[in-house]
Amino acid sequence: MKRIISLGVILALSMNTWATVVNYTADNTSIFPNPERGFITMLTRHLSKSKPYGIKGQEGTLDDHASDDKGSIILMHYYLDNFKNNGTLPVEVLNGFTEDMKVLRNKGMKAIIRFSYVDNASNETAVDAPFNIVQQHINQYADLWQANADVIFCFQAGIIGAWGEWYYTSNYGNKVDYMTDARKQVVDALLAAVPSDRCVQLRTPKFKTTYPGCSTPLTASEAYQNTPKARLGHHNDAFLYHADNMGTYEDTATQKPYLAQETLYVPIGGETDIEDSDQADVEASHDATVAEMSRMHWTFIQSGFSTVVTNKWRANGTFDELNRNMGYRYQLVSATLPDAAATGSSVNVKLNIKNVGYAPLYNERHAYIVLKNGTQTYSIQLASDPRRWLPNGVVTAIDENITIPTNVPAGTYQMYLYMPDKYASLASNPKYAVRFANSNVWESTTGMNKLNASIVISEGVTPPPTPSAFTIDGNFDDWADLTNLAHAEVPSDAANKGLYDMRWYADESDLYFYLEYAASTNTIDIMLSTDENSSTGNDYWQWTNAGTEFLIEGEPTDFTNATFYVFDNTYPQTEWDGWIETSVSNLLMASEVKTLSNGHNAIEGRISQANLGTISTLRVGIYTCENWNPTGRLPQGDGGAAVPMLEVPIQEATATILPVVTPAPAARKILHNGQLFIIRDGQIYTIQGQQLP
Repeated sequence: MKRIISLGVILALSMNTWATVVNYTADNTSIFPNPERGFITMLTRHLSKSKPYGIKGQEGTLDDHASDDKGSIILMHYYLDNFKNNGTLPVEVLNGFTEDMKVLRNKGMKAIIRFSYVDNASNETAVDAPFNIVQQHINQYADLWQANADVIFCFQAGIIGAWGEWYYTSNYGNKVDYMTDARKQVVDALLAAVPSDRCVQLRTPKFKTTYPGCSTPLTASEAYQNTPKARLGHHNDAFLYHADNMGTYEDTATQKPYLAQETLYVPIGGETDIEDSDQADVEASHDATVAEMSRMHWTFIQSGFSTVVTNKWRANGTFDELNRNMGYRYQLVSATLPDAAATGSSVNVKLNIKNVGYAPLYNERHAYIVLKNGTQTYSIQLASDPRRWLPNGVVTAIDENITIPTNVPAGTYQMYLYMPDKYASLASNPKYAVRFANSNVWESTTGMNKLNASIVISEGVTPPPTPSAFTIDGNFDDWADLTNLAHAEVPSDAANKGLYDMRWYADESDLYFYLEYAASTNTIDIMLSTDENSSTGNDYWQWTNAGTEFLIEGEPTDFTNATFYVFDNTYPQTEWDGWIETSVSNLLMASEVKTLSNGHNAIEGRISQANLGTISTLRVGIYTCENWNPTGRLPQGDGGAAVPMLEVPIQEATATILPVVTPAPAARKILHNGQLFIIRDGQIYTIQGQQLP
């Protein structure tokens, strides 16, 4: 297909010429504090009118925690045993909570909050407070919790039984291990009073699975909603104690996989209570500890209990390893950043970020590209949600177009990645900003991470970019009325019926696809032919005119990270070994898998043409597999006959004419959509000297 190359297309195609590629050095040894993760220390206080504070007065303990363990969070355990028969709390106690939270702000820390009514179990029971008293206390604290949400990491359900651990209790069913109506009342009261953007942790997985609506693990689409399922997390106060963690698990074969999935979206932490040295050597060894923490995505654990275990960890290096990797630990891998841009223009930013920690972030937080020139800073929020930057070595590819604010003065700016706290009360405090684990990126005075690249900003207004035809979000409505669509459906008598529908659309820079397939599918292969020569490339027998140059292969549930292959034409066309795995950045973006009303699964996605070279004619074919057994193919003919691959029309770009100032200087440079051009005698040239119409 002949393509008309306009000035707008030249701008788009030349963008990479004006980009800086930066590769970063990982720091895998340093231990440093980061918000909402790491070792914790526990403070306790039996509250009374004369002793209303839990944290105020213990600032030295916080300082030691920050210095010795690089800690950023504490567990504040408040005991209300003096009021378990009195529904009215003294104003001094309520004011004490506010004062405690002020101390945390001053120290740059956050708290895990637990309330309970008894700190012992006598004769296998514990006298706690009845629900009518608990409800009154929660009601009195509710506004204070809301007002101090900024320095609260999460809550633990507490309240019930000895130490708030939900086992020995006089009011809620002694030694009951599931969510009874009486216990649900407590949970519901907490969920109503605790800030809606904070989780409430339960003591065992069974307490959550027996809460209505929570029998299956939380999924990505259910996460971060204001629902009980999305807000109920987990704490384990018998970590590694025998296989069942002292009754934490009733059935490890089902509950551990449940928890491993849940904790991608809600936090887990706790303590280990092994106090026998020989037992600790076996059950809390380095390998056992790291394996369990990484699998279950631990974010925090007590540094002081049990010391039998933590002292062994300190001696054998486990403590330092956990201190690096508990919670999130982000590393910049590489970035492709614009060298120049005009105010008001849209420029592309690519970041590859690896999370080598055991867990993700859990509380909402945004990432920003910051332009900094001396004391002038301008922040541009990225759309990518850091909570979805998954752990244990997963690399998240961010590929976004950002708009340069129109109020940025012309000049040269250094570029930063900045992840401050969501709350305005903490946003300017660098102690609450996320530090990346790289050499030569952290700026401690600002809490920003240097991207080690600069950008030249020129004043000027550029035409807004043409919006994409699609948003890759799993909402397929934008395919309904599209023209110039390439479409193939499975014939009624097809040999392989596991791929039902595929749709393709191509603009001047990207390919878009929609696929509907059998739910059992676990591999999708997309084959692309980009020229009119079927005598080169892989000649896959399922289509009559294959000659495919490129192959994209991946699992539907993680198709954004599919593998990219290029065919080596030194191999025979029918030789599968001719496919050579090739590393490319930001090849594609795919939506989450959606289940349709007919029981089929579907995804949509975008493939960048930048990795496909010059396209004269675009043809596509797809086949699907279940455990490498072919289940579907499109296009295919009646009875499974081989047919030509599907040709996808590429939309022509529309011309964009740059405004020329008249009279123009003899020669001057202008910046348009982030690209430099020269105007001489009223004509526009590229910097390579090519005259443009």
